[in-house]
Amino acid sequence: MYRYKKVGCGGTFDLFHAGHRVFLREVFSQSSEVFIGITSDSYVQSVKQNRHIESYENRKAAVLRFLQAEGVGGRAHISPLENVYIPKVWEQESLEALFVTEESKVGAQAINKKREAEGRQRLPIHIVPFVLAEDRKIVSSTRIRKGEIDREGRLYLPDSFLKNTLLLPESVRLELKKPFGEILPGNFSYAKVNEERCLAVGDVTTKLFHDAHITPFIAVVDFLIERKKTYTSAAELGFTTVQEIFRVSNPPGNITHALMETIQGIFAVRGDHKRYGIIVEGEEDLAVLPLLLASPLGFEVYYGQPGVGSVRVIVSEQAKDKAKSLVSRFKVA
Repeated sequence: MYRYKKVGCGGTFDLFHAGHRVFLREVFSQSSEVFIGITSDSYVQSVKQNRHIESYENRKAAVLRFLQAEGVGGRAHISPLENVYIPKVWEQESLEALFVTEESKVGAQAINKKREAEGRQRLPIHIVPFVLAEDRKIVSSTRIRKGEIDREGRLYLPDSFLKNTLLLPESVRLELKKPFGEILPGNFSYAKVNEERCLAVGDVTTKLFHDAHITPFIAVVDFLIERKKTYTSAAELGFTTVQEIFRVSNPPGNITHALMETIQGIFAVRGDHKRYGIIVEGEEDLAVLPLLLASPLGFEVYYGQPGVGSVRVIVSEQAKDKAKSLVSRFKVA
């Protein structure tokens, strides 16, 4: 027996994740019918002003897939939310309560204030607790898009990566000989790359960008080409005073905690107009992996693959999962 016959809830449901699942399971455990509002594309743009959020149709489809898998799809009624208030198509429904998170509680309070002004009864508001990630912070679409966690709340850069120097095993070395992303054609135009989302690894790659008047958000170099000392200064590679330079020790076949922490720290204070360079004392080849783990979705990592050419990896959830799987097989020094 359910506590209510009809209740309402709402959200953006972007990058459908563990928190969304827990929230909806709780709501459906309390009511025989659930009216779900999903923010429309226009509402998302007016409030969140984030062009990277998934489309309404994709977000709705994700919710429906989950509800059908749970066997409760027939008890759900989904409508677009054009504002903070209850959709007009629900006005004739006798909703008995609203279910929200702490974040959306203000919206529910606004609904009750409007109902009161119209002479209608206030609705009880039930707050469903947030789901916490491994670091005890909230699982959210924002954190997933920033590349901090996956949809289950698992960290891409756990302490076991950040606090240890990791050694490359031979089995992973062989896998890394395969291009991580797409091989770029010889006529690829570096000048067309969005420098605010560009990450460059390697002296040749970095110089190609600088020569094209593109300053990558992060450029990692070691003054070596095919392990031969080729450069002696950042200026030779086109670095300017625009870039804040870090120097990090990272011996061949290693990912040091210093390299990991430096990259993570840059993303933690990221500003759209800041640019950074990392000069590695040792070898920068493996920097591709921590860059993938630390960077937000939609960034692009460029690096040179000996005997293959230039490679571009678009940072996606799949690319981050693959990088984490590989690094998890490294040995602690």
